[in-house]
Amino acid sequence: MRFKPQWLIYPLLLSLSHAVNADTHYVATTGSSDSGDCRSTPCATLQYAINQMLGGDTLEIAAGTYSGSSNSLDTYNNSNFIPNGSAPNTFTTIKAASGAEGSVIINAPLNLNINSSYLSFEDLKFTYSASNFTKNISGDHIKVIRTGFQNGAQGNNQTLSLGKHENQGTSHILLEDVWSFGTGGRYNILIYNSSNIVVRRAVIRHDAGWSCDGSNPEAGIVIYNSQNVELQNVIVLDGATDNSSCQGFNAFYHVSNDAGGTPHQNTRTVGSIALNNDVDTGMAWDAYNSVPNAVVEHSVVFNSGNAVTTYTGNSINSKDVTLRNVSLVSNPGNGVARYGDQDSITIENTLIYNNSGSALDSTVPSGATISDLFCYGNSGGTSSCDVTNVNPATSGLLYLPRIEDASTLKTAGTGSTQIGAQIINQTGIDGTFYGDTNYDTEQGALWPWPNESRILADLCTVRSGVGVCTAASLTDYIWSALGNSTPGNLQPMPKPTGLTITKN
Repeated sequence: MRFKPQWLIYPLLLSLSHAVNADTHYVATTGSSDSGDCRSTPCATLQYAINQMLGGDTLEIAAGTYSGSSNSLDTYNNSNFIPNGSAPNTFTTIKAASGAEGSVIINAPLNLNINSSYLSFEDLKFTYSASNFTKNISGDHIKVIRTGFQNGAQGNNQTLSLGKHENQGTSHILLEDVWSFGTGGRYNILIYNSSNIVVRRAVIRHDAGWSCDGSNPEAGIVIYNSQNVELQNVIVLDGATDNSSCQGFNAFYHVSNDAGGTPHQNTRTVGSIALNNDVDTGMAWDAYNSVPNAVVEHSVVFNSGNAVTTYTGNSINSKDVTLRNVSLVSNPGNGVARYGDQDSITIENTLIYNNSGSALDSTVPSGATISDLFCYGNSGGTSSCDVTNVNPATSGLLYLPRIEDASTLKTAGTGSTQIGAQIINQTGIDGTFYGDTNYDTEQGALWPWPNESRILADLCTVRSGVGVCTAASLTDYIWSALGNSTPGNLQPMPKPTGLTITKN
């Protein structure tokens, strides 16, 4: 048997000892000075306090605004650092102090380098948006929880990006209960050159203001040259475009564009909603390289342009998109449009209802596999739809997030399953990364939406009197979108129906 030399054992024991006895450090805007270890008395700046920490320690931040270079969390371009935690579950944590949740504003750079790992950020708000600066998270095994991201820099920038153009390797990032809003930035959340990413329960509002250049599109959330990505319970709402010179705005945007980058494959959008966006497309796939295995399940596109669109395909570079239990409702365009000749689209147990254009663009059927597609009330044709004589409004669709029990739509799908989306429960166990046990399975009730009062307080400081800011709550805004009052019970309730259906 071979033994590790003592010089390897002793550091390991020290590391394990510190993980068990991790320290908590404190910072406050009222901190008297940057001296000592910041444990018994709060220090004045984030950088000084972080420099006193070891991996696995916690930094608690009192309410207030933290600005300037001494509060920077920029580990990418200078010698500042945040000590890494360690596998499997020892995280270095930077969080709001108890009672200060939502009241800690970091108006200084957030820019983590590729060597960052096992870090957790909780109950903060990042607002820095200097020229040509993107709030960026690179590295691995990093959690961002109950945190808001406000404003992006002017021009071709983002409010928040995961990963960088110049390096591949960002992986196992979790954004959970986050929100992105405010002016500036071409994209709100960009996932770029990254793998094994989960965005769980995010609210995104694109508030324009990036001075678009006429040659680049803008979007709410973007998966760009990335693989193994899950968007779980993501809402993009009330998005505003800048002006007619912009190339276009997509609520959910998927791009594969750079040869030699991270392969763009294995993406899943589940339990998600595009709602009331001033966009070209609710969900779009745009590619000069192949995009295999893109799946959308139990999701809704409502009043958001062409609901689903694929672009720019050829015999080599094609998309493979599956829509399963999707509700495309009241959009001022087509239900599904296919502008890539070689793109393959699978549509299953899906509802296309009351759209201003065709249920399916004329190019869709030649490249689609369709089963149990219900179409009703669309202005254009219904070619290739399986059922066209069932009015969803009287057959189980009272609210966008659910189909009523004991209704026609509840059992009209393949094997007596549901037609349309059911967005009732949270997807994934809290805190789990991509690939962890139950990271992608349904858990407890999703509604009322977690932290919605904090989210609305932030969003409505930027654009009050618009969209969700006119509603009693985020939950009410979504559940009442079809004109029916939000029910007292947000779980499924029976709705008898006597309608029959006839397949074409």
